[in-house]
Amino acid sequence: MPWYTNEVVRQVYARNVSGDARAYFTNPAIGWRNISGPPDSVTNILAVLSDAATNNTPCNVYVGFGGTILSAQAPA
Repeated sequence: MPWYTNEVVRQVYARNVSGDARAYFTNPAIGWRNISGPPDSVTNILAVLSDAATNNTPCNVYVGFGGTILSAQAPA
């Protein structure tokens, strides 16, 4: 699955259950996606996406074969 570059995050969601986090992107090809990985990875990805949503800045996300977000990068 691909990297999506310069994507706009509109919302993030997380519960107090380990690994339960999601993000919503304005790109209809992405839409709502679960964030996947070990708990520390989910926390780090959620932090990047939360920052992007709060500051209305685009970010890069990698969507894996299962349709979940496996990585996120804030642009330099």
